[in-house]
Amino acid sequence: MPKHSIVLGFLLLISIDACATKKPLSSVYDLTLKELMEVSVVTAASGFEQALQRAPSNATVISREQWQARGVNTLSQALEAVAGLHVTESALNFVHNVYMIRGLMGDDGNQVKILVDGQPLEWMQTGARPLGFEIPLNMFERIEIVKGPGSAVYGADAFAGVINLVSRKGDKLTDDLSLALGSFDSWNLSFGSTVRQGEHQLDFSIDYMRGNDDPGRVITRDLQSTFDDLLGTSASNAPGALDEHNEILSLQARWRWADFSLAVYSWHNFDVGTFAGVAQALDTKGSASSSNDRLTFGWDLNTLVSSGKLNFSLSYNKSKMSSNLYLFPENSVFPIGSDGNIDFGEPVGMTRFPDGVIGGPGNIGQTYSAKLTRLTELDNHLLRWELGYEYQDFNAFERKNFGPGVLDGTQTEVDGTLTDVTYTPLTYLPDKNREFFYLSVLDEWQINPQTILNMGIRYDNYSDFGSTTNPRVSLIYSPNDKFSTKLFFGSAFRAPSFLELYVRNNPVVKGNSELRPEGVKTFEVGLGFDYWVNDNLLVSFDLFRYSADDLIAFIFDSTLNYEVSQNIGKQRGSGGELLLSWKPSKNINVNIHYANVSSDDGEDHSIAGVPEHMVYLDLHYRFAAHWRWYIDTKWIGDRQRGFGDLREPLKDYLKTNLTIAYEQVIPGMDVSFALKNLFDKQIYEPSDGSIAEDYPQPGRYWMLRLDYRF
Repeated sequence: MPKHSIVLGFLLLISIDACATKKPLSSVYDLTLKELMEVSVVTAASGFEQALQRAPSNATVISREQWQARGVNTLSQALEAVAGLHVTESALNFVHNVYMIRGLMGDDGNQVKILVDGQPLEWMQTGARPLGFEIPLNMFERIEIVKGPGSAVYGADAFAGVINLVSRKGDKLTDDLSLALGSFDSWNLSFGSTVRQGEHQLDFSIDYMRGNDDPGRVITRDLQSTFDDLLGTSASNAPGALDEHNEILSLQARWRWADFSLAVYSWHNFDVGTFAGVAQALDTKGSASSSNDRLTFGWDLNTLVSSGKLNFSLSYNKSKMSSNLYLFPENSVFPIGSDGNIDFGEPVGMTRFPDGVIGGPGNIGQTYSAKLTRLTELDNHLLRWELGYEYQDFNAFERKNFGPGVLDGTQTEVDGTLTDVTYTPLTYLPDKNREFFYLSVLDEWQINPQTILNMGIRYDNYSDFGSTTNPRVSLIYSPNDKFSTKLFFGSAFRAPSFLELYVRNNPVVKGNSELRPEGVKTFEVGLGFDYWVNDNLLVSFDLFRYSADDLIAFIFDSTLNYEVSQNIGKQRGSGGELLLSWKPSKNINVNIHYANVSSDDGEDHSIAGVPEHMVYLDLHYRFAAHWRWYIDTKWIGDRQRGFGDLREPLKDYLKTNLTIAYEQVIPGMDVSFALKNLFDKQIYEPSDGSIAEDYPQPGRYWMLRLDYRF
């Protein structure tokens, strides 16, 4: 791991800072590291705002100031700085970014729950992120990351952890305008403001982001290349570039009057890049769009209770995906079975597709939910309970030029004319609904000034697979203001998705309505502690061990000649994270962390793609009254191939980013310039083997950003 430039740069900055002319700094820079930590709060750990030190699980908070100092514009970029968290790619669909926490993520990233102001942001079909997922950050004030099971508060899919984005509102939302321009024709424009009129208050933000992908992310062979070799064709679009371009609009607004509130959050990706192709064959002509819209009505009922808080809310959420995808390119030739699908096992005939194998799957998911939440203090107890109900309605639509009802295997050539099979049994998923209700109870008990016991449990009852109960227990012990230790146990579940339960008319996979939910148990023990060496030096250490069972995987069934979803997977994991935060002077902040995870499938086979070692270092330096300099670097090492995958081992990599900023160019305006992947390193994230050379990541790129406060 090359590190000489980092070390020399750090020593140079320490020397320069000792001689630098001191000028007044904003109050945040006058605080010690400990004072900064004491004002940090987190909501995602328990469902209510609490001091970070009291959180009953391993929690990290990234503030707006922190990610702006790093030249970060999106959630994925911000999360690279979190110990034990790795941002990677999914080999399924084209989600674009999936987040792995301590080796757990799920095929589409559906083991990590994403929340916006405590409300889930997900795609109902898979329970994962929407296609083309990325979130610009200008409308948020902080990002909360809670590692470990969170189902005691958030129910399904809070499996490996929870990531909650907290919107700016009220005094946190000043009138401001931001513009960012960068490589690959990318740009980002945002505006936020608060309007007050008497008892009425309206907070709103809008963020528009678009950009192309790095054309240098070229792969030389894809899955179609393999079929070309097998069938004597030359249809593949490889060599060609991966494509993660996007056009994203985010909008949030919150109106409040007296005890009532109405909140809107809208996320739309109008133009989703198809990445490596939905079938791992490069798709240069396909298109897709994805959206998620939520409306929430809140009513504070505090006047009905003698103490504490009582809140009732109603929410409506709509997610939508539509597409026109070229599963395989123009002039491809395939054996077709009697059901009209590609079938190498029992083909009826060979069919040429001069316009390509085309599918236009889409779906609409609608969610209606209600919940009643109570938070109250009783002597040394802080008690929270929540009672909720949710109804989910899923509807699929589809057009295609292959499959049941379209082909029967006798056609020798099929053009690009698409048959609409919506409202028929020939769609890839049937229309389905599910409902569930839940009860969650949490008790934070201050046993004595040094000890906090946090106990919680949640019961969920689903209409399609039954009930599940998930507890958690945490003990926090702080004998003095320098040292604290935390013991944690919790369990979580992931609900089977509609795709895993019911997928049909697919040439490869078939759903299983008898699936059980996935389950995980995590135990953090022993040397998990925070130790303040002094007010500007913090050392933290965490150990963890988890056991995940009944993981859902598609397994080949020779009697059906399909891969059928089954509760067959296991994952065992253990490891630790060591963090050091240091503020050697008023103008310098340093963060270093090392994360280790060892994970296997219960049979001593390593889990594919999990980094066993991750090292991160960042340095933030204010070298003059208005100038600041930020460098961060992350090393990813020892990622194993899956069992039976004979490809060469994945290469380790080091990625370094640099940001220089000047504050108050004119009154109210800041400007920053960032270089990502500063040394233009070749970085690869693992594929499932359909694309043998893995997924190349973007090379060096730049971003210029202007922020103006009115």
